[in-house]
Amino acid sequence: MPLGSVAFSLLAPACADPPSTEVTPTLASLAEARGISVAPATTQVAELRLAGPGACPWVYRIRVDEDVPQRIVEIAHREAERSIAALAMVGEDEQSRPLADGTVHVGAFAYRGPRTGRVTRTGEIYTSAATIGPASPNAACFDRSWDPVEDALALGWPRLPSRLTAVGESFVGAPVEGRCGRLACLDPTDEQSGVAYERPCVVPSWQERLVGIAELGPSRERVAELNGTWSDGHPPERGVWSERAAVISVDRGRLLHAEVTIHHNALGITRTIEIDAVDDCPGGLVALGWQPPETPEVAQTLAALRGEEAADSARRRGGDHGQDRH
Repeated sequence: MPLGSVAFSLLAPACADPPSTEVTPTLASLAEARGISVAPATTQVAELRLAGPGACPWVYRIRVDEDVPQRIVEIAHREAERSIAALAMVGEDEQSRPLADGTVHVGAFAYRGPRTGRVTRTGEIYTSAATIGPASPNAACFDRSWDPVEDALALGWPRLPSRLTAVGESFVGAPVEGRCGRLACLDPTDEQSGVAYERPCVVPSWQERLVGIAELGPSRERVAELNGTWSDGHPPERGVWSERAAVISVDRGRLLHAEVTIHHNALGITRTIEIDAVDDCPGGLVALGWQPPETPEVAQTLAALRGEEAADSARRRGGDHGQDRH
């Protein structure tokens, strides 16, 4: 679904538009495309907090779609990426719920995709009321960073304020650091990418805004749409900027859907990442009525995660209690 251009919204005042009680175009389009009913919410405020995954594994399909100019393909021998990957995560609690301030939830993840050679990677995932990680500090500005899991977590999951938030309210999101800071020092008028020494090598954080709340499915699950933007500070036609629409379950504290687009306008490269919850856990898109297409990556990743869970359980029974996951 198109997010629409938000390049110049970076310059707009935080409260330029009054909050709307209507279903946002993104939420309406998501519901229509997934065959889920949608209705306006009865409230215009929501407590925005993340939850850690529980015993029912959360599984996400990650689709990447790139547009790369032919001149870049010929010079850099870099074809446009069209790929599907899967990320699954699980915890030990029977039910997941939004986390309190100061709490860190430790869970397990499994990931499978082209950047791991179609081999499943496993590891630990950490969630607080505001953030999930480990997350790449470079994902907002580079087509891909060193780690596909860190990229997915940085791009799909906005940093939440972990407090009551009103529709129309803006807040500072996750910081963008690392190599992205170098972009601010480049002179966009220099074709040889010369350094503009008078510019600070610092880039802003993501800027987030709660644009709408709605109720999905027959159970009327409350969801919030957050729109995020990031820019390297250069004019949009020459610089790098990113935009994101994320749909969060308010009551369950989990991501349901995200669409992120990274614009490398100096090179003419556009990279779009779409993330969808494809598991059947309560409150997810499938439980609300969506029937996603079956993909091998999702089934294989979930099988690997369950195998890791079984091995971990066997180690604990054998006396190796490992790390506390609460």
